[in-house]
Amino acid sequence: MLVVIQILFLGQWRSLNLVGII
Repeated sequence: MLVVIQILFLGQWRSLNLVGII
């Protein structure tokens, strides 16, 4: 469960980071 949550969190953070860069 925790691993899945971490993966989803990292994915969302990466998306936000990409949006911030753009």
